[in-house]
Amino acid sequence: MTIKRNLGRLDRGLRAGVALVMIYFGFFENSIVTDSVATTILSLLGIGGLIVAIFGFCPMYTLAGFSTREDEEQTNNDPR
Repeated sequence: MTIKRNLGRLDRGLRAGVALVMIYFGFFENSIVTDSVATTILSLLGIGGLIVAIFGFCPMYTLAGFSTREDEEQTNNDPR
């Protein structure tokens, strides 16, 4: 079973950046978020976002029928 990627480069980069910030504030910097439950949730959401960015596949995009990735066929067969 193969997973068809549906995230473009910019989308993946932004998701990875936001996820790393969430992980940082969830695990390391506890001056802004002091509640232990909130830091755990923030960390888990950050890890999930990082996994989505690494694999380039967003399940919610699939359910919505949405994609930010350009088709490889269009870019490879463009006569310009």
